[in-house]
Amino acid sequence: MSMPTAPLLPGLDLHPLNAAVPAWRAAVGPAAWRQAFEAAAGAGARLGALWASDERDRGRGMTAHGLIVAFEYAILNTIVSMVLA
Repeated sequence: MSMPTAPLLPGLDLHPLNAAVPAWRAAVGPAAWRQAFEAAAGAGARLGALWASDERDRGRGMTAHGLIVAFEYAILNTIVSMVLA
């Protein structure tokens, strides 16, 4: 079965994930982070999970992750919020 068409959420460059449900991943900056959640809420999606991780060992700094969930899809939305040396 092929992957359904990605949801249209402004400012998100979606990349498909190999998952049991239709899912995509997007890495965004601070402005697009908020826009993505606002657009998702306007389309009936909700915040399914929110967590942070320390990815300084991978050169990405402190990172926030938000999972957008809708009936038809899921999107993992990631933002690098702070880079610490």
